[in-house]
Amino acid sequence: MRSPWYFSDPAIIFPGVGKTQSIVNVVAGYLSHGKRILCTSSNQRALDAMIQKLPNELRVLCTPLSSCEDKEEGSLLELEKHLEELIDCLRDANQNKEKHAEKVKVS
Repeated sequence: MRSPWYFSDPAIIFPGVGKTQSIVNVVAGYLSHGKRILCTSSNQRALDAMIQKLPNELRVLCTPLSSCEDKEEGSLLELEKHLEELIDCLRDANQNKEKHAEKVKVS
């Protein structure tokens, strides 16, 4: 059985036909089901556009890594900052869960 993501070679891609939105839909589907997905591009603007189109709730799950020709530490600092933001988001979600659980116990 052929995969639903099978594309014949050569692929013909036309500009302005919603490729970015299609990629966003696939990424959002994976992320909303707790899956990991890797998106790569030789064009950083394409990745930025994709991330900006994701819903805010899913955008926090993305860890963008840009290539730094001068220093690799730039990418590592960017990754560290993003992981700290993700940890804060998870901490907030856990606190909200605990508050909700306390309200349920009182009721």
